[in-house]
Amino acid sequence: MKTMTFKSIYILCAAIVLMSCDEGDEAFDPNDDSNEEPSVEVSTTGFTVDIEENPEAALLLGTVTTTTDNGSTVSYAIDNETVAGAVSLASDGKIHVLDPTLFDYEKNPIITVQVAVSSGEVTDMAEVTVNLIDEVLEDDNGLVAYLPLDGDVKDASGNGNHGTNYGAAFGKDRKNNTDGAAVFNQLDENAITLPTLANSASFSVSLWFKDNGEATDTYRYLIAKTNANQEINYALRLNRVGDAGHENGALYAFMNNNSSNGKGSTTQPIPSDKWVHVAITYDHTANETAGMGLLTVYENGVSVGTHSKVELTPENGLISIGAQGVPQEDEGEGGVEIVKGASRVSSRPDFWSPFGGSIDDVAYFDQALSAVEVKALSEM
Repeated sequence: MKTMTFKSIYILCAAIVLMSCDEGDEAFDPNDDSNEEPSVEVSTTGFTVDIEENPEAALLLGTVTTTTDNGSTVSYAIDNETVAGAVSLASDGKIHVLDPTLFDYEKNPIITVQVAVSSGEVTDMAEVTVNLIDEVLEDDNGLVAYLPLDGDVKDASGNGNHGTNYGAAFGKDRKNNTDGAAVFNQLDENAITLPTLANSASFSVSLWFKDNGEATDTYRYLIAKTNANQEINYALRLNRVGDAGHENGALYAFMNNNSSNGKGSTTQPIPSDKWVHVAITYDHTANETAGMGLLTVYENGVSVGTHSKVELTPENGLISIGAQGVPQEDEGEGGVEIVKGASRVSSRPDFWSPFGGSIDDVAYFDQALSAVEVKALSEM
């Protein structure tokens, strides 16, 4: 009988070990998820931005930011947009204005874009929202005349309704710009007049002013429209000391020179030496009664007086800034001529109840602005 040698025993043990290893290994299964490479995780963030309507082409709106867990590169693509063609998307996630004409508040106040960010077969979505801010000083809002009063009395609306300056100087505006606002000396009774603007059943007036606090025992007219019979069609003024129910300097709106249509905005005085935005809107469509409408008075973009069934008869008149301008008779024509800036052939108009201080950015509209639009004007 043969006996095993040590060498034989060694070979046999090695074979057994190899066999046991093969039996322990599992076969490759192509349907087993555990065989796949670890997936890439993509995390992306959109943004929200507020911009004024009618922006410049190629304006940068913002950037979609993205991170991956392995630092791999990503690609960007617009998946959906509420206003097609409004924006462009760069390879680095930057979003720019593509078509400025689509950034119109009246047509598209909000523009949204959904961006797909991908790395390989992994995709994440980012939401981008562009909120447009209404530019109120444009024809779409019925702008008839706009006087920035930046060293002159020219109409910047493009409608040619330039003013005539009767002695007003120019000084710093609320943004500290030199010659950025008209300055009125109450003692000299200086003012600025506008030509007769188109009569409208509804209208709005907006302006900034800073009261110098002098001569507070008289009325001080910020703006007024006065007809040939020396009657106020509408006016915005600061009240005088002692008026019943009103503190000195309270804002007051007059319509049709009727004391019953005088509408106070507040019982608190307007602060001196501080810029204040004021506006009045008159909406004839708010009430079906003939000759009646809704009058709203605003201070710093906030409604401080709303009055229904207010009477207003649209008619020609002299519009004056810094005082109540009263037209004079033109005897050469045998009647009364409404002052139309420098086109009058007779003497300058009389100016009553002048204002002392600064006035800036006077705007006139032939429709009633909304509260949102007035707020936008107060934030300019």
